[in-house]
Amino acid sequence: MTFKQRLRCLLVLLVAMLAWPALVSAMMPAEQHFSFAVKLFQSRTFQLARSQFNSFLERYPQHPRAGDVQYLLAESWYKEGGFYRAEIGFQRVLEYYTLSQYRDEARYRLARCKIELGRHHEAVYELEIFLKEFPSNYLSAEAHYWLAEARYRSKQLEKAALDFAVFRNKFPEHRLMPYAIYSQGWTHYEIARIEAAGATATAAGQAHYRMAEKSFAQLVTEDQPITLRCQALYYRAESFAALGKYKAARESYRQCMRQFPERTLFVYAWYGSAVAQLLNQQPEKAEATLRQLLEKQPKHAVAPLANLRLGMALAKQEKYDEAVRQFISVAVRYPGNTVVPRALYTAGWCRVQQKKYNPAINLFQRMMTTQPSGEH
Repeated sequence: MTFKQRLRCLLVLLVAMLAWPALVSAMMPAEQHFSFAVKLFQSRTFQLARSQFNSFLERYPQHPRAGDVQYLLAESWYKEGGFYRAEIGFQRVLEYYTLSQYRDEARYRLARCKIELGRHHEAVYELEIFLKEFPSNYLSAEAHYWLAEARYRSKQLEKAALDFAVFRNKFPEHRLMPYAIYSQGWTHYEIARIEAAGATATAAGQAHYRMAEKSFAQLVTEDQPITLRCQALYYRAESFAALGKYKAARESYRQCMRQFPERTLFVYAWYGSAVAQLLNQQPEKAEATLRQLLEKQPKHAVAPLANLRLGMALAKQEKYDEAVRQFISVAVRYPGNTVVPRALYTAGWCRVQQKKYNPAINLFQRMMTTQPSGEH
């Protein structure tokens, strides 16, 4: 047999395989048709399953199973990540098939689709309906968790924190518990940052930082998922730093570095540990840490901040000439960066400490000319 003949046979076989399910289902009664489609769905051959589900709905639009078929059709899209088509399908179950046994799952899946599509306010609405209509459903635990997540993602932070607390109290053994603990901690951390708004943290903000640290502390043990443990260590350190507990912050940063040397947060933890030293009145140690970091990671995204902090560490040691050179280097190397106004201002401040007022004036004028919107 020639190559062309073999290819022709293969094409005929392929066409037959694609047509076979339709030919078979056309000869089946409704219940067998349904069972055949469900087996295709269960075997994860979703494209063939959808063909059979659509065929069933065309042939038996008023059948008692029609609502179930519509749900499974939408579910097949959901499992493949086709959330827009899945959303439409689940909505049809709720609108047209009031007797379907899958109405509860359709409502839940509809909310999850909206989360995946970034429509978090709509997801909150759907999940609230689900929990009101089906409070004892086997999906209610996950619904509580995703309600809190949807609130967080839609910036309803205070309500999200409360919803995470409800989930943790109601379902302490649930598989999503580590993620709820982390998300609750992160929610409190975000609230605290908003409260601080670039200034000294308010009493309310401090309270949220404490709650964040408490949540993150529960995730630093070896039995927790690695990604969560790494992030929990880092943001626990950030929370300590915001609370002025610089020694504890540095230890948490260093722990993050030791346990996760290959993770993205490693360099940020390295930088954070140096800042903790600086804020803890250890400028010599901070200088050494920052020089090591910049030697190993000169082009990292944190380099502008690290160079700025190096200048500050030098200024704290009253090495004013060296500090000024460092600050001017920052302004030259990172033009337009948000660190430049502070670098120029602090360089001017160093000259004031040296009673070199004309150079100080020049630096302040340069800051105001080149960075008129600078915070200083």
